[in-house]
Amino acid sequence: MSDNDGVHAIVGFRLQRNFALLILLESWEEIKDKKYFISIEHHDDFLFCYQTESGLVSSISTYQSKKKSSGDWTLNKDFLEILKKITELARNLYEDKIEKTSDYTHKLHFISNSPTSFSDRSKDIPNIKVYEENKQVKFTELDTFYKNKIKNGINDLTIGAEQLQELENLIFLYRDLPRTVKYQKNLLIGNFSEIFGDKVIDHKASIEVLESLFSKVEAIFNQGKKAKLLDKSKQVTSEQVNTAINIITTKQKAFKLWRASKEDIVRIFHLPMMQQKKFEQAFENSFDLFKDLKQSEHQKIFNFLKKQDMIFETCMNDKECIEAFYNKYKREFTSQLSEIDIKAAVFAAYLELREQL
Repeated sequence: MSDNDGVHAIVGFRLQRNFALLILLESWEEIKDKKYFISIEHHDDFLFCYQTESGLVSSISTYQSKKKSSGDWTLNKDFLEILKKITELARNLYEDKIEKTSDYTHKLHFISNSPTSFSDRSKDIPNIKVYEENKQVKFTELDTFYKNKIKNGINDLTIGAEQLQELENLIFLYRDLPRTVKYQKNLLIGNFSEIFGDKVIDHKASIEVLESLFSKVEAIFNQGKKAKLLDKSKQVTSEQVNTAINIITTKQKAFKLWRASKEDIVRIFHLPMMQQKKFEQAFENSFDLFKDLKQSEHQKIFNFLKKQDMIFETCMNDKECIEAFYNKYKREFTSQLSEIDIKAAVFAAYLELREQL
């Protein structure tokens, strides 16, 4: 691989990742309570794999994302090659060893930030364009002339009848994703803001958290150079996405309470003015540290508070609860954390557990 190949691969990964994030945000209201995982760079695609509660795969939506330097996608040989690969992927999904439900289905998407045009000057047939004003067109909705043109063109590339049948599951998508990574990110931040609004303090930081989830899997090579849905190293799960979103939104609620009750918290923990900024930073970090299994001291504080049902049941307000948790923890445990870190972790754990309750 040349240096330029490496650069193009990274750009390709980012395009896939940002299209995947865009689809995730667009679909959020529909899928937020579903069990699913997202795979990046699966047969040069990304896909959303929806599961039953027991883990069986009920449906898959695949996305072949492509950018074009100029002009529209048209039914030329290069585009037909892409469509052929999409139908090949569909057959591979059937053969994949992951367990599926008896009524398993899949949808195959070609997605681009360039329009796709279906036209033929020699025929008196309406042109169809997939673009800003017509963002989705199903293969089944195309005029018979265009269907046959695609089928015959792909058939010339030698595929079987079953693979050709997969065109019935094909959907052409257009999304107005900017050309540069910087502006792609701005679009994602805007979409995130529309969904979560003032539930989140920093929409830019929130997108960066989600980007980091995808970045961990996008450049991992398929094991044995063969894509497998069972390969967990290539998955971003709904649990991971929800945990990230919960941390983001819990932080917002926590900071609102911190600002509203700062004077009480300062008195409870005896925080001089010079320590309050340090406490606030440790407090913010605690939410992430609770999720890191390597952070045993933060895990210990969180798990301790989790078991203190009696305190939650008997305290009359936040102030009483926080004070009771802190005093009880100090009586029963020693910690390698600094006093500021313990206080911040107790406060953060209390707020996260209160939100869960």
